[in-house]
Amino acid sequence: APDDIQLSCQTKYNNVEIENGLLAQFNNDKKLWQLLFAPERTGPHELIVYAKRTKDGESS
Repeated sequence: APDDIQLSCQTKYNNVEIENGLLAQFNNDKKLWQLLFAPERTGPHELIVYAKRTKDGESS
């Protein structure tokens, strides 16, 4: 992703949002985003990835 993009993510199971099931982090050494998913249950999950532009490369 470009330098002025920040990613975040969300997961749902049976249309219910799962808290603390995902981590979005930027690996500065490799210059890439990692989206890590750790489900508590087996079965189909919905993964939603959000991207937003930051101003002048700010991060939060």
